[in-house]
Amino acid sequence: MASKLDMGAVGAVALQNLAEAGEAMLKQVLLGGISEILMVIASRQYVKAWSREMRPVHLRAAWFLRGELWQLSVRGRPDLSAEQRAALVDGLLTPILEGESEDMCIALLGRLFQVLLIIYLAQALAT
Repeated sequence: MASKLDMGAVGAVALQNLAEAGEAMLKQVLLGGISEILMVIASRQYVKAWSREMRPVHLRAAWFLRGELWQLSVRGRPDLSAEQRAALVDGLLTPILEGESEDMCIALLGRLFQVLLIIYLAQALAT
């Protein structure tokens, strides 16, 4: 979205320059437009690189959550076998571990941390 807004702003400035200066500025505006397009493409690449750099952070958070959810399950459902427990805990984390969309991973991680926080607060208040 930021790239599109940036391109729109440059386009508006280019039109303003064309209206004010006439055809003499046409070459300068075209060269400026090419330069701006290259900058927009570069910014989109930065966003892609940032997404790749965040993947290990998401995975680290998912593995932390796996341990916490496992311990919570051990205390809350001691009757489950390790296989059943793993299936339940891993089922919650599958979208993150399999690299679903970045927005979904962030939302799911946030929700799971919120749920853990609420459970731990409820346990603390109960004691």
